[in-house]
Amino acid sequence: MSEDPVAEIYSWQRQGFRCFALAMVGAFLVSGAAFLSLNVVDPGFLDNLFPRISDLVARLAYVVKGMDLAIGQGQTHSCVLSSIKDSQPTMGFETSAGMESSPVPAEPAASDVPKMTTLKHIKLDARHRCLRWKNTIASVCMFGAVSGIFGMSPLSDLMNNQVPEGWEWLAPGVTVPAVTHLLAQAVVLPATGGMAKRLEPWQTWLVVTLGMVSPLSIALSSLQGLFWLQYAGAAVASIGVAMSLEYTQVVVLQWWALDGRQNVGVAFQGMMMASSMVVISVILGITGNAWGLAGAAYSEVCLLAIIYLFPLLLVARGELGPPPASLLVAPTSHLRQSPAPSVASLVRSASFWHVVLHQFLVPFTGFGMKLLLTSVFQTTYGTSFLHSAYLASVSMVLFVAARGVFPLISQAIPLFLVLSVLLLINSVLYASYPSIIAHLPVWWLLIAKSLAGAAFAGMLCLNPLVLLQIYSPVDLPVVFAATGPARGLGFALGPVVGYYLFLACQGGGMDDQTSYNLFFYISAALSLAAAMNMLWLQKVSAHS
Repeated sequence: MSEDPVAEIYSWQRQGFRCFALAMVGAFLVSGAAFLSLNVVDPGFLDNLFPRISDLVARLAYVVKGMDLAIGQGQTHSCVLSSIKDSQPTMGFETSAGMESSPVPAEPAASDVPKMTTLKHIKLDARHRCLRWKNTIASVCMFGAVSGIFGMSPLSDLMNNQVPEGWEWLAPGVTVPAVTHLLAQAVVLPATGGMAKRLEPWQTWLVVTLGMVSPLSIALSSLQGLFWLQYAGAAVASIGVAMSLEYTQVVVLQWWALDGRQNVGVAFQGMMMASSMVVISVILGITGNAWGLAGAAYSEVCLLAIIYLFPLLLVARGELGPPPASLLVAPTSHLRQSPAPSVASLVRSASFWHVVLHQFLVPFTGFGMKLLLTSVFQTTYGTSFLHSAYLASVSMVLFVAARGVFPLISQAIPLFLVLSVLLLINSVLYASYPSIIAHLPVWWLLIAKSLAGAAFAGMLCLNPLVLLQIYSPVDLPVVFAATGPARGLGFALGPVVGYYLFLACQGGGMDDQTSYNLFFYISAALSLAAAMNMLWLQKVSAHS
């Protein structure tokens, strides 16, 4: 009897998938409930826990760099990092415990973009700290539809393989999420200029729930004659996705920037988001293998409906929303207040165009690789759908650690340097994929994909900090909307270009094992260009 490794482990894989999915879902719900409960019972517990972790990372960074750790009694985490932060652009926010910092006079800017407002850090009371944690956890729940797009690699493969005859070229597995991302970030965000500040909390929640329309339409499109419905659903869902992105990357960041702890907030939020991506990916792999395309899509709709209940609870209690305007701008007469930059002034800034290029290149390469994970494993190594979905989900596990660690590292190491190193690492990894596929077992590709995925996850959670490095918190809605088209094009074109290059190479006579090589090399070159762009942005922002 011939031995098929995939067939031999097929049965326990199904059981393992179920156990792993239940464990991840349970861990996700329990951790969210635990953090919320601890914050309600003892508001100071979490506020003291995360700075300790961040402080430990900072101390380790000092050791690695061979610097002396002379921390006097009574010094705070901000004081420990003050010397190393002097080497990178800051917002003049560093404070000591119980004291407000003195504003740092701003140098005249060479750019036409208004210089960011110099703000003081404020000390939040227990009520506002509690609201900040609740809104952070709610943002993770509201990010569910976006997490579904990041974890839809198994669903994407099923969608590409189940199309009506003659429509194979349309590749809905990559074009449907492309429609959602493109409309959300290139149309909805710039057109609205930020919805969160104009909508009531209940309206915000209703808009976010539109994200469920896309997986629902995918399930219904499997019915005879409704193939087009998934594209209509993607267009409607783009409004919800735009609201989710704005809330998670602008509103929550404004909450954490009030007292200068945005790195801590982004780290916690990123870990929770990455956990939800892994959960959704595993669930889609299990349900897709057991029930097919429609069953997998329906299961995602049910999961989103459950996690949207927590933000609804905050709406009912009047606790969902951005921080009060009185907290965003410190009411002190000696601080220079700057108006929010206009789009016209932004486009005249060299820094803005470097940011735009970064916002395009990172998702183009990273998300293109992410969405095509299942297809890459299945095509290059000939593994089954279930095995490929399993490998794709495992490769995302490092997403959780990366999204939690890199924002803390960027406190001790210049942010632009961290991003440049991550981009260079990914460039090397992407270029190595063809050799790994040609000469090594699938587990080596899994390791390389996991490392590249972790770097991509780190860059994604650092993107809001890039904006905050150059602009002030009150400017974020305008800047985030203005850079939306670049992100939208990156997220939309990356998977589409990768999949169509794969089809073109197959049509040109290349074998399956080498059919993705061209996309790998293009991604490597673009990642290298992104690294050079980030170094140049550091130089430009330092002189502006």
